Amino acid sequence: MAERTLRGARIGATSLQAEEGVEFSPRRRVEYLTDRGNRFTVMFDADAEVPAEWVDQRTGEVGFLDDEAGRTARSEFEDKEKHQRTHWDMLLERRSVGELEELLAERGIDVDHVTLFRWVQRFTPELIDAARPRRHATGDRWFVDETDVKVSGVWRYVYRAVDDNGQVIDVYVSPNRDLAAARKFFKRAIAAHGKPDEVVTDMAQALETVIEELLPDAFHNTKQYANNRVGCDHGRLKARLRPMRGLKTDRTARIIVAGHAMMANIRRGHYELGVEAEPRLRVAAIRYHGRGACGCRHARARAD
Repeated sequence: MAERTLRGARIGATSLQAEEGVEFSPRRRVEYLTDRGNRFTVMFDADAEVPAEWVDQRTGEVGFLDDEAGRTARSEFEDKEKHQRTHWDMLLERRSVGELEELLAERGIDVDHVTLFRWVQRFTPELIDAARPRRHATGDRWFVDETDVKVSGVWRYVYRAVDDNGQVIDVYVSPNRDLAAARKFFKRAIAAHGKPDEVVTDMAQALETVIEELLPDAFHNTKQYANNRVGCDHGRLKARLRPMRGLKTDRTARIIVAGHAMMANIRRGHYELGVEAEPRLRVAAIRYHGRGACGCRHARARAD
């Protein structure tokens, strides 16, 4: 037994990762330069193809080679990052109106943040109505849930429905979370999109009662975790509202929530608008390359 122990200890004391007798392949150091002027080096194999850009693991900054290939990569990267923005971006991006004012000022557009906010309030309902004919049909499986937002310090309840393709079907802001609010939400959604084959909700009694009343032939799914799709989608709305200074009126809340749903659907490809562009560029493509395409009277006037 002692002899076996000694042999085992000897093997364990010998490192199998020693560099003795190991011949390393030739390597080279490559230097990258970030936009802030910081330089960092990365080790590559001598025969490896060196990429024109690399992310610094310490700072997270993107660095580029200081040569022609690096300058080309830097130009392409900036074109992707600094795409044209519009006042409609307020509905979707996690920025305040003040930050949007600064972004537009960088591009030579002098506009006050209050004007941006008023544009959104004034034109969002018209844009939603004008784009409706180009909207895709909704799926037969609806995920319905409600979340809450504060309006002038008072809680309001936002009923939202998402289909199995990720399209936001409808939204409704209500001061109450009761049977009447649930009934009104479902009546609006059914009138606009027809009746689904399946509705997925939580165990809320008001939702169950309304579904039995208005959708008696639909399968009502209340299994645990089945409604996570719309629950996760609530987070996108909350993230958009967080940088704002708060909603002051119910009308503002209704417009912002409805506008956010429309912008999300456009980015997800649920409208026949800007589909030729990348998802993050679709809003800009509609505004600057498809004037008049949505049929809005303001867009038609600009196109003329």
